[in-house]
Amino acid sequence: MISVKIFYMKETFTTFFDYIDWRGDLSFDEAPFSEVDGVIFSQLTYINFTDIVSSDFKNTVTLKQAFDTFSSIWKFSNSNIVGTMLSENMSKLFEKCSNSKRFGNVLISGYSYLCDSKQPVQFGAECFSLNDKKKTLVITFEGTDDSFTGWYEDFSMSYKIPSPSQLLSVSYLKKALKVFWQKRKIILTGHSKGGCNAVYAAANVKFSITKKLQVIYNFDGPGFTDEILNSKGYLKIKEKIRNYYPHYSVIGQIYTHTPCDKIINSNINGIMQHDPSSWNVWGGSFVYVEDYSSESRLFAKSINKWLRINSEEDKKTISDSLFGCIYASGVNSNQELSKDKISCSKKIISAYMKLEPEQKKLVQSTIGYLMNIFKDNIPLFNLFHSKKKDKE
Repeated sequence: MISVKIFYMKETFTTFFDYIDWRGDLSFDEAPFSEVDGVIFSQLTYINFTDIVSSDFKNTVTLKQAFDTFSSIWKFSNSNIVGTMLSENMSKLFEKCSNSKRFGNVLISGYSYLCDSKQPVQFGAECFSLNDKKKTLVITFEGTDDSFTGWYEDFSMSYKIPSPSQLLSVSYLKKALKVFWQKRKIILTGHSKGGCNAVYAAANVKFSITKKLQVIYNFDGPGFTDEILNSKGYLKIKEKIRNYYPHYSVIGQIYTHTPCDKIINSNINGIMQHDPSSWNVWGGSFVYVEDYSSESRLFAKSINKWLRINSEEDKKTISDSLFGCIYASGVNSNQELSKDKISCSKKIISAYMKLEPEQKKLVQSTIGYLMNIFKDNIPLFNLFHSKKKDKE
């Protein structure tokens, strides 16, 4: 049995796309909800359901109906770009799910999305009601999308917790369960920032609500400060949390988690393992490895040291100054930036040159630090890398 698993890991890489082909003809009554289902729903929440799914929790459409509408009003070439570190085949996932018995008749409602650079906040969530005898409700929280606002909020979390999206997650969970209180089984799930939001929401609602929660899936989401980890709210849901991270985890290593990690093998290398479509699946579960990569452990050590040694004031200055320069480019996402790097870089550098000396120093040191990690995959940091390389 062991030799078969090792052979499988080395020679054959199956993902959640293959899982849908394998298990898609079985209902949730015939094959119980699994961790792989959890990550699939966490990815579907990145889909732009505007004008497709109602914000009203009681006004539902099937996933199949949602896809049919989606495919008629969106160009797939645009719909694939949902996040810099996410799968480029998101519409393919949506289509495969919609055409399967397992996911096609799932009811979607309560779509919520907010992206406001002034706060800053980028938040998304929706509810999936399964057609099973247990009356299962899956509430998903969206992670960081391709917008600079989403990244701005992530940077702001270095000094501001709870973040705006965490507070919105609590409010969303309360509103959803007022409508779906009759559900016997409630699952929360989210990827990246969405996983963090799912955990935070569960930890900050009344005990009568947490009793209804069966499991909380956190897929490579950042952790929390010790203050939150030791709070009564967190401790009451601690045993319901399931943390999953890729072998080369970066986002998930920020701050601290409870020691219940499951580390997943991936079919790609480096930071892009944050994309769950690269995670290896065996049957109804993931393929696990024993430990994080040496690079992941080094990043965890260094980023959390950076969070400790920089003051709250300095971290706020870094975040506001950096994104003030980025917004000066006139674009709002990595996708837009990658289309016009030369013009955008000139505007960003011009804004940077207008910063106060201390602001420049803080921003420069932060960019230098992050560039070593993200330069090959994130257009924003690749832009800085290219400039540095040109000067050399």
